[in-house]
Amino acid sequence: MFGFKKRRRRRLRDQPFPEAWRETLTAGVPYYRRLPETDREELHGHIHVLLDEKNFEGCGGMRLDDAVRLAIAAHAGILLLHRETEYYPRLYSILVYPYDFIVEKLVHHEDDPLHVIGEDVLSGEAWAQGAVILSWDGMLKSVKHDRDGYNVAIHEFAHQLDMENGPPDGFPYIRDRALRADWARIMHAEFDRLQRDVDRPRHRTGRLCRRGPRRVLRRRHRVLLRNAAPPSAPPPGTLRRAPPVLLSGPDDVVVT
Repeated sequence: MFGFKKRRRRRLRDQPFPEAWRETLTAGVPYYRRLPETDREELHGHIHVLLDEKNFEGCGGMRLDDAVRLAIAAHAGILLLHRETEYYPRLYSILVYPYDFIVEKLVHHEDDPLHVIGEDVLSGEAWAQGAVILSWDGMLKSVKHDRDGYNVAIHEFAHQLDMENGPPDGFPYIRDRALRADWARIMHAEFDRLQRDVDRPRHRTGRLCRRGPRRVLRRRHRVLLRNAAPPSAPPPGTLRRAPPVLLSGPDDVVVT
Protein backbone atom coordinates (compact mmCIF):
# COMPACT_ATOMS: atom_id res chain seq x y z
CA MET A 1 0.00 0.00 0.00
CA PHE A 2 2.73 2.42 0.98
CA GLY A 3 4.67 1.56 -2.17
CA PHE A 4 1.57 2.28 -4.27
CA LYS A 5 1.12 5.67 -2.58
CA LYS A 6 4.74 6.60 -3.24
CA ARG A 7 4.49 5.60 -6.90
CA ARG A 8 1.24 7.49 -7.33
CA ARG A 9 2.73 10.61 -5.76
CA ARG A 10 5.81 10.32 -7.93
CA ARG A 11 3.62 10.19 -11.05
CA LEU A 12 1.72 13.25 -9.81
CA ARG A 13 4.92 15.20 -9.15
CA ASP A 14 6.23 14.31 -12.62
CA GLN A 15 3.18 15.74 -14.39
CA PRO A 16 3.77 18.88 -16.48
CA PHE A 17 2.82 22.09 -14.73
CA PRO A 18 0.47 24.15 -16.92
CA GLU A 19 1.78 27.50 -18.04
CA ALA A 20 -1.50 29.12 -17.00
CA TRP A 21 -0.90 27.87 -13.45
CA ARG A 22 2.59 29.38 -13.46
CA GLU A 23 1.12 32.71 -14.50
CA THR A 24 -1.54 32.50 -11.78
CA LEU A 25 1.05 31.84 -9.08
CA THR A 26 3.42 34.52 -10.38
CA ALA A 27 0.61 37.08 -10.24
CA GLY A 28 -0.95 36.00 -6.93
CA VAL A 29 1.71 34.44 -4.68
CA PRO A 30 4.66 36.76 -3.91
CA TYR A 31 6.74 33.97 -2.33
CA TYR A 32 6.51 31.99 -5.56
CA ARG A 33 8.08 34.87 -7.48
CA ARG A 34 11.04 34.88 -5.10
CA LEU A 35 11.82 31.17 -5.33
CA PRO A 36 14.71 29.97 -7.50
CA GLU A 37 13.65 27.85 -10.45
CA THR A 38 14.74 24.57 -8.81
CA ASP A 39 12.50 25.28 -5.81
CA ARG A 40 9.63 26.25 -8.11
CA GLU A 41 9.92 22.90 -9.87
CA GLU A 42 9.84 21.06 -6.54
CA LEU A 43 6.87 23.16 -5.43
CA HIS A 44 5.00 22.32 -8.66
CA GLY A 45 5.19 18.64 -7.75
CA HIS A 46 3.91 19.29 -4.22
CA ILE A 47 1.01 21.31 -5.62
CA HIS A 48 0.00 18.45 -7.92
CA VAL A 49 -0.11 16.06 -4.93
CA LEU A 50 -2.01 18.45 -2.65
CA LEU A 51 -4.61 19.25 -5.29
CA ASP A 52 -5.13 15.53 -5.88
CA GLU A 53 -5.26 14.38 -2.25
CA LYS A 54 -6.98 17.18 -0.34
CA ASN A 55 -10.63 18.16 -0.54
CA PHE A 56 -11.15 21.88 -1.14
CA GLU A 57 -14.59 23.13 -0.13
CA GLY A 58 -16.16 26.58 -0.34
CA CYS A 59 -18.24 27.69 2.66
CA GLY A 60 -20.54 30.63 3.33
CA GLY A 61 -21.13 31.27 -0.35
CA MET A 62 -17.46 31.02 -1.36
CA ARG A 63 -16.98 29.74 -4.90
CA LEU A 64 -13.68 28.00 -5.51
CA ASP A 65 -11.78 28.24 -8.77
CA ASP A 66 -8.31 27.20 -9.90
CA ALA A 67 -6.76 30.45 -8.64
CA VAL A 68 -8.04 29.86 -5.09
CA ARG A 69 -6.99 26.21 -4.99
CA LEU A 70 -3.58 26.97 -6.49
CA ALA A 71 -2.85 29.79 -4.05
CA ILE A 72 -3.73 27.64 -1.04
CA ALA A 73 -1.84 24.59 -2.31
CA ALA A 74 1.20 26.73 -3.09
CA HIS A 75 1.34 28.16 0.44
CA ALA A 76 0.95 24.67 1.90
CA GLY A 77 3.62 23.32 -0.43
CA ILE A 78 6.18 26.02 0.39
CA LEU A 79 6.45 24.58 3.91
CA LEU A 80 7.30 21.16 2.43
CA LEU A 81 10.30 22.23 0.34
CA HIS A 82 13.58 20.40 0.95
CA ARG A 83 12.16 17.80 3.31
CA GLU A 84 10.64 14.35 3.29
CA THR A 85 6.91 14.71 3.63
CA GLU A 86 3.70 12.76 3.95
CA TYR A 87 1.72 15.78 2.75
CA TYR A 88 -0.10 16.68 5.96
CA PRO A 89 -1.32 13.14 6.69
CA ARG A 90 -3.93 14.23 9.26
CA LEU A 91 -5.43 16.84 6.93
CA TYR A 92 -8.32 15.85 4.67
CA SER A 93 -10.27 19.02 3.90
CA ILE A 94 -9.49 22.69 3.40
CA LEU A 95 -12.56 24.85 4.02
CA VAL A 96 -12.56 28.34 2.55
CA TYR A 97 -14.84 31.20 3.66
CA PRO A 98 -15.07 34.45 1.69
CA TYR A 99 -14.35 36.57 4.78
CA ASP A 100 -13.41 36.07 8.42
CA PHE A 101 -15.72 33.62 10.15
CA ILE A 102 -17.28 33.16 13.57
CA VAL A 103 -16.64 30.02 15.62
CA GLU A 104 -18.33 28.94 18.82
CA LYS A 105 -16.08 27.56 21.51
CA LEU A 106 -17.74 24.61 23.22
CA VAL A 107 -16.64 22.76 26.34
CA HIS A 108 -17.77 19.41 27.69
CA HIS A 109 -17.84 18.57 31.39
CA GLU A 110 -18.49 15.09 32.76
CA ASP A 111 -21.66 16.16 34.57
CA ASP A 112 -22.84 18.81 32.10
CA PRO A 113 -23.93 18.84 28.46
CA LEU A 114 -22.01 20.81 25.88
CA HIS A 115 -22.26 24.54 26.32
CA VAL A 116 -20.85 27.57 24.58
CA ILE A 117 -18.11 29.48 26.37
CA GLY A 118 -17.78 32.25 23.81
CA GLU A 119 -17.25 33.18 20.16
CA ASP A 120 -14.20 34.16 18.14
CA VAL A 121 -13.84 35.94 14.80
CA LEU A 122 -11.04 34.20 12.90
CA SER A 123 -9.25 34.35 9.57
CA GLY A 124 -7.86 30.85 9.97
CA GLU A 125 -8.00 27.74 12.10
CA ALA A 126 -6.31 24.33 12.10
CA TRP A 127 -7.87 21.17 13.49
CA ALA A 128 -5.75 18.27 14.68
CA GLN A 129 -8.13 15.86 12.96
CA GLY A 130 -9.04 16.62 9.42
CA ALA A 131 -9.36 20.29 8.51
CA VAL A 132 -7.80 23.67 7.92
CA ILE A 133 -10.25 26.60 7.69
CA LEU A 134 -9.20 29.77 5.87
CA SER A 135 -10.66 33.16 5.08
CA TRP A 136 -10.01 34.04 1.44
CA ASP A 137 -10.13 37.73 2.32
CA GLY A 138 -7.49 37.02 4.97
CA MET A 139 -5.34 35.28 2.38
CA LEU A 140 -5.66 38.19 -0.02
CA LYS A 141 -4.55 40.57 2.72
CA SER A 142 -1.61 38.27 3.49
CA VAL A 143 -0.32 38.29 -0.08
CA LYS A 144 -1.02 41.99 -0.61
CA HIS A 145 0.97 42.92 2.50
CA ASP A 146 3.49 40.11 2.15
CA ARG A 147 6.18 41.80 4.28
CA ASP A 148 4.10 42.70 7.33
CA GLY A 149 4.78 39.42 9.08
CA TYR A 150 1.37 37.75 8.84
CA ASN A 151 0.31 35.05 6.40
CA VAL A 152 -2.79 33.16 7.49
CA ALA A 153 -2.27 30.16 5.19
CA ILE A 154 1.36 29.56 6.14
CA HIS A 155 0.44 30.05 9.80
CA GLU A 156 -2.33 27.44 9.75
CA PHE A 157 -0.35 24.89 7.72
CA ALA A 158 2.55 25.34 10.15
CA HIS A 159 0.11 24.27 12.87
CA GLN A 160 -0.62 21.16 10.81
CA LEU A 161 3.08 20.31 10.63
CA ASP A 162 3.30 20.76 14.39
CA MET A 163 0.39 18.38 14.96
CA GLU A 164 1.66 15.56 12.73
CA ASN A 165 3.07 13.80 15.79
CA GLY A 166 0.35 14.67 18.32
CA PRO A 167 -1.04 17.71 20.15
CA PRO A 168 0.60 21.07 19.31
CA ASP A 169 3.84 21.36 21.26
CA GLY A 170 6.15 23.17 18.85
CA PHE A 171 8.00 19.96 17.90
CA PRO A 172 7.21 18.76 14.36
CA TYR A 173 7.55 15.19 13.15
CA ILE A 174 11.19 14.35 12.31
CA ARG A 175 11.95 10.74 11.45
CA ASP A 176 15.72 10.77 11.98
CA ARG A 177 16.68 10.58 15.68
CA ALA A 178 19.91 12.57 15.24
CA LEU A 179 18.06 15.32 13.38
CA ARG A 180 15.44 15.42 16.15
CA ALA A 181 18.18 16.01 18.70
CA ASP A 182 19.75 18.73 16.54
CA TRP A 183 16.37 20.38 16.00
CA ALA A 184 15.62 20.41 19.73
CA ARG A 185 19.03 21.84 20.58
CA ILE A 186 18.82 24.61 17.99
CA MET A 187 15.19 25.46 18.78
CA HIS A 188 15.79 25.74 22.52
CA ALA A 189 18.82 27.94 21.90
CA GLU A 190 16.76 30.18 19.61
CA PHE A 191 13.91 30.28 22.12
CA ASP A 192 16.32 31.37 24.86
CA ARG A 193 17.68 34.07 22.57
CA LEU A 194 14.15 35.23 21.80
CA GLN A 195 13.38 35.53 25.51
CA ARG A 196 16.53 37.57 26.08
CA ASP A 197 15.58 39.89 23.21
CA VAL A 198 12.13 40.44 24.69
CA ASP A 199 13.66 41.38 28.03
CA ARG A 200 15.49 44.27 26.39
CA PRO A 201 13.74 47.64 26.82
CA ARG A 202 12.90 48.07 23.13
CA HIS A 203 11.11 44.69 23.12
CA ARG A 204 9.17 45.01 26.36
CA THR A 205 5.83 44.93 24.54
CA GLY A 206 6.58 41.62 22.83
CA ARG A 207 5.10 38.97 25.14
CA LEU A 208 4.27 36.24 22.65
CA CYS A 209 7.38 34.18 23.32
CA ARG A 210 6.48 33.88 27.01
CA ARG A 211 3.75 31.43 26.05
CA GLY A 212 6.36 28.71 25.78
CA PRO A 213 8.33 26.77 23.14
CA ARG A 214 5.13 25.51 21.47
CA ARG A 215 4.69 28.99 19.99
CA VAL A 216 8.18 29.14 18.52
CA LEU A 217 7.43 26.85 15.59
CA ARG A 218 4.67 29.16 14.42
CA ARG A 219 6.99 32.14 14.90
CA ARG A 220 9.71 30.60 12.72
CA HIS A 221 7.66 31.07 9.57
CA ARG A 222 7.45 34.78 10.45
CA VAL A 223 11.20 35.32 10.35
CA LEU A 224 11.04 35.95 6.61
CA LEU A 225 7.87 37.99 6.95
CA ARG A 226 9.25 40.66 9.29
CA ASN A 227 7.10 41.90 12.19
CA ALA A 228 3.77 40.23 12.90
CA ALA A 229 0.57 42.16 12.33
CA PRO A 230 -3.06 40.99 12.67
CA PRO A 231 -5.43 41.12 9.69
CA SER A 232 -7.98 43.89 9.61
CA ALA A 233 -11.64 43.17 10.26
CA PRO A 234 -13.91 42.37 7.30
CA PRO A 235 -16.68 44.74 6.22
CA PRO A 236 -19.81 44.73 8.39
CA GLY A 237 -22.28 42.01 7.57
CA THR A 238 -19.75 39.72 5.88
CA LEU A 239 -19.00 37.31 8.71
CA ARG A 240 -20.00 33.69 8.34
CA ARG A 241 -20.48 31.14 11.08
CA ALA A 242 -18.24 28.07 11.04
CA PRO A 243 -19.14 24.73 12.66
CA PRO A 244 -18.84 24.68 16.48
CA VAL A 245 -15.52 23.50 17.87
CA LEU A 246 -15.51 20.93 20.65
CA LEU A 247 -12.56 21.13 23.00
CA SER A 248 -12.65 17.69 24.57
CA GLY A 249 -9.22 16.12 24.41
CA PRO A 250 -5.87 15.84 22.61
CA ASP A 251 -7.42 14.30 19.48
CA ASP A 252 -9.74 17.29 19.04
CA VAL A 253 -7.16 20.03 19.41
CA VAL A 254 -7.98 23.22 17.54
CA VAL A 255 -5.45 26.02 17.10
CA THR A 256 -5.70 29.45 15.49
